[in-house]
This record gives sequence, structure tokens and C-alpha cells, in this order.
Amino acid sequence: MMCTWPDAENMPAIPLPYNCETMHGFEWTFAAHLLREGFKAEAEEVIRSIVSRYDGSNRNPYNEIECGSNYARSMASYGILCAYAGFSFDAGEGRLGFAPVGEDVSIPWTLGDVWGIFEQKHTKAKLQVRGGTFNLKELTLDFSPAEVNFNGNMVSAECSDNRVFFPGGIVLESGSRLEIF
Repeated sequence: MMCTWPDAENMPAIPLPYNCETMHGFEWTFAAHLLREGFKAEAEEVIRSIVSRYDGSNRNPYNEIECGSNYARSMASYGILCAYAGFSFDAGEGRLGFAPVGEDVSIPWTLGDVWGIFEQKHTKAKLQVRGGTFNLKELTLDFSPAEVNFNGNMVSAECSDNRVFFPGGIVLESGSRLEIF
């Protein structure tokens, strides 16, 4: 809470604006950080707490009020998606990485003007591109891959530990499918 009065009798007649509100933009960021650090249960407790305040019966679930209506910090909730995917990138170096929370996942990913779906089941992963282009040089996963298939064809890639290196890179574009196992 931004501000409370332990002795309600001393609360001003007109208190600070939004005095009884929480700053859930920070809470979303905290929850994402908890996920990234491996504290899934704690992160999901924070998420449930935020969502319960905006469940439709008590507040609008499409407008998390923080310092005013339609405040941008609430968009920090997007970080939860990236944290669940374990998504990392370095666009300049052509690197993508995924270390999802959970074993069987299907999750969207975005990077600038390229986006798609990442799926992983145990030690098999699939990266689908739905739009845009990206020159991929290195892919990091949370398992050690042995083979790579790009658009239905085996490709030569250097697999080392949990990384796949593509000498010269491969161009991911709309409709591309990269399978790693």
C-alpha cells in the first residue's frame, strides 16, 4: 500500500490520491524476478494476489489502476510471459534462448519485428516463426540438443552443452520451423 494510517481517526478528510492502492506494476516485476530465480510457488502467489484484486466482481480486469487509470506500469505484467518462457535474447549477436518454467510448454515469444511460438516437451523443442525475420546464430536451451531440423531438413549446427551454433546463421522468417532434439 502506498500510505496507511494506523490510527484511522487521524486520517485526513481528504487523504493522498490513491493512498489505498498498491503499485502492482512493481508487483508484476517482482513476480517475474521470482520466476527467473526459480521461486515458482512464490511468484504464482504474487500473481494470484494481483489478479484477485481485478477479478471483475470488484474491479475492471482490463484496467489495473495505478497512479491513475490506464497507467503504463501495469504493462510490466508482460514480463511474466517472458519469465515463464525463460526467454533471453541478444538481437545484435543473433542469439535467442529459452529455459521454460515447467516441462511441457507452448508459449508465444516476440522480439522487435519477429514473433512466433516456442514449444518444448522434455528434450524436444520447436521454434515456429509467425511473422518477421531474424538471423539466428545461436540458440540456448535448458537441455543438451543433438540434432537440428530446419523447415523439414536436417541442418549442420554445432551443438555444445545447451547451445546450438549456426555458422553464418540461419534466417528465420514467417512460416519457418526449427526443431531441436
